[in-house]
Amino acid sequence: MVGAAVLGGGTPAFGSGPVPSLRLVNTRRRDGSDNVLLRYQVVDRDDT
Repeated sequence: MVGAAVLGGGTPAFGSGPVPSLRLVNTRRRDGSDNVLLRYQVVDRDDT
């Protein structure tokens, strides 16, 4: 979920290892909301 806020620090989503390749699969936004739901799929680096 992406909203109109910027946050720094905290716990990294993927830890300290390599970040996997991601492909955007779907987006959704509800009427009257500024939030966007982003859905990703992990893909092999050879498939990108």
